[in-house]
Amino acid sequence: MSKHLGDESGYSLVEVLVSIMILTMAIVPMVAMFDVGLESATLGGNYDRARAFASGKLEEAKSLPYEQLKARYPVSASPSSLLAAGSELPAGSTYTVDTDYLRVSGEEFVADNSRDRGLIRVTVTVRWPQGSYTTMGLKAR
Repeated sequence: MSKHLGDESGYSLVEVLVSIMILTMAIVPMVAMFDVGLESATLGGNYDRARAFASGKLEEAKSLPYEQLKARYPVSASPSSLLAAGSELPAGSTYTVDTDYLRVSGEEFVADNSRDRGLIRVTVTVRWPQGSYTTMGLKAR
């Protein structure tokens, strides 16, 4: 004789396995999104640090008297890359400070390194393994 257990409630093994599979299919993409979000935040942080570093170097150069600026950052065709070791930048970062003499031509500035007309454009470029940032400013005599 078969014995009935009255009101049997609960989930069958098939229902539990299907639920686990559905949850797995939903959770795996969410974990991947966290990884992408973390990488984006890191890249954004690198960009912000490079921007702050470049702005600081630009302000440092612009704060120098005109003649000291010319002496420290001579006008040249190929600026040398400086290793930004020990700074707040990502490992392997370099920066350049480039200067050009400018002349006014109509309503625009034109780079003309043939002679000093009392106006220098200072360009600071920071490079790191995933990108670069450039900022520039003017210094008048």
